[in-house]
Amino acid sequence: MEQIKRMYERQKRGRMKAVIVCVIVYFLMIGILSLFYGNPFSHKEVVLFFEMEQRGWIYTHGYLLLFCGIAGLVAGIGSAICRIINDYRVLDRILLQECDVKKYLELMECAVSYGKKFSLKGFQGTVFVLAQQKYVLALSANWKLEEAENYLKAGWKGNKNTRLYKQTVMNFNLIKCYITGNKVGFQEIFMKSGKKFKKNQLFIAEKLFLEDEYEEVAGVLSGYKGKTLYNEVSRNYLLGRCYDRLGNIKLAWECMKYTVEHGNTMPCKEKAEEWLGMSSIKLLECNEKFI
Repeated sequence: MEQIKRMYERQKRGRMKAVIVCVIVYFLMIGILSLFYGNPFSHKEVVLFFEMEQRGWIYTHGYLLLFCGIAGLVAGIGSAICRIINDYRVLDRILLQECDVKKYLELMECAVSYGKKFSLKGFQGTVFVLAQQKYVLALSANWKLEEAENYLKAGWKGNKNTRLYKQTVMNFNLIKCYITGNKVGFQEIFMKSGKKFKKNQLFIAEKLFLEDEYEEVAGVLSGYKGKTLYNEVSRNYLLGRCYDRLGNIKLAWECMKYTVEHGNTMPCKEKAEEWLGMSSIKLLECNEKFI
């Protein structure tokens, strides 16, 4: 909870800090350009023994001044956004590297509820919007589909026409269709999704799995390694289900065992444990064939 409070507190004066960074970068850029273009202001110079009025580059190359302003604006806003992203990256490790979906959900619940308590100032609004997006992700990771859907429909605070909200809805709907086995729904959403979703190997594999294309799923996932432990556990669980359908109990066992060993509080860990318990006899029978 203290991490959440610090995130909001840091961004209370986020706009003021962004303005300061903007002004610093603005004048810094003017100084750098002056090294190449000379004095930016009108000034007098002696040319061939005559004193002449020279116009600075601000007047002769006015577009460069606009460039300095844009660079300062990007740096100011960018510095604030990067700080928020870095703060969340620390919290995201709980989900992506530790696979503790329950603890992550508790944190995101705190982040959302804390943001609703007061009038948001500075860049606190950005912290809150991202908290909502990650809260839906946390609910989805815990397979709390009904709660996630209700929050997206009735609980979400703010503009629902933003790209972030639309991508959050699409991501949730794909997860929901996969978990519930809705092949038609998954296909329809997947076809309407952008390049980011269509290039995601896990989504591709889930689509093929729902279409009963188990050999193709194995081909896709065998040549893919998750960038995070969370994705790797998800990959092994799906691959284990695939090998089970193909009748390859040994490979399925290895994948399910990996899921149990690294899944922490992920729901798929419980499913993998159930499968290992039910399939232990099958594995013994399979081993006896090779003795």
